[in-house]
Amino acid sequence: MIVTTKIHVISDLNLGFNEFSTQDEILPDCDVVIINGNIGCLKRSMFFAETLCNKYPDIPFIFNLGELELYYRVGEKHKNELKNSLKLRKESYHGWPKNLYYSDDPIRIDLKNGQPIDVLCVYGFPKIKKYTGDWKNSHWHKHYVEDVVWLDDPSSYPEKPQETSNVCHGELPIWASIKWINQMHEVEYKKIKTWELDAGVKKILVTHINPYNDSRLKDISNSPYLIHLNKGVWITSNTQCNGVNFLGSNLYSNPGSGTIARSTVFTVKN
Repeated sequence: MIVTTKIHVISDLNLGFNEFSTQDEILPDCDVVIINGNIGCLKRSMFFAETLCNKYPDIPFIFNLGELELYYRVGEKHKNELKNSLKLRKESYHGWPKNLYYSDDPIRIDLKNGQPIDVLCVYGFPKIKKYTGDWKNSHWHKHYVEDVVWLDDPSSYPEKPQETSNVCHGELPIWASIKWINQMHEVEYKKIKTWELDAGVKKILVTHINPYNDSRLKDISNSPYLIHLNKGVWITSNTQCNGVNFLGSNLYSNPGSGTIARSTVFTVKN
């Protein structure tokens, strides 16, 4: 007997900090919900996820962070500060919903339809071969903070304006470089490759960046992960996809808000 799994995906709501999301809190009948980033800032996204989990306690929710939550003009004092704070909340907060799953490691869940799934969530950094134009005009360099430095003498800062005096200016963001993005890609690729080769139940890869046609990859020549999911499921964001065959998997995304987005369900065979 062929058993199917109904997946609902939520991404790219782009909510303001105090913005209501009533219309996006009504979900269709489904076996699992994947919240895949750009809901809002991290606090707003967390509130949205907890609201849905408490409203639908019988549905498992997979929580993956996106650009607005992690990188959009956000600088961290310590590496992985935001991710670690969320992990700490999960471990220590008594109100963390039992049906909300967040992890850098594979997530294995037995769904209510009796089917087990094996989910891995990563950001989806591309491997950039070439950028057409001035990199400083790219979306990544304008909006992604690679690192933050604190300098008493900013004269050594490579992009310090010439007219700026050599006094302490506090926090100085280092904007994303191609080298950093490619390093992040390699870290993710090794993790995915290990997970992919671990034979088992239905595989679902979740990446925030869409490898097929993401608007943030404009003018970028890049190569995807060298993987083959063998009829697995790949959940992503940004651009609508419904079963696009990509690296042996079926690519699905459901960006945006409103009644049409919230009624969309992807039915996949196990």
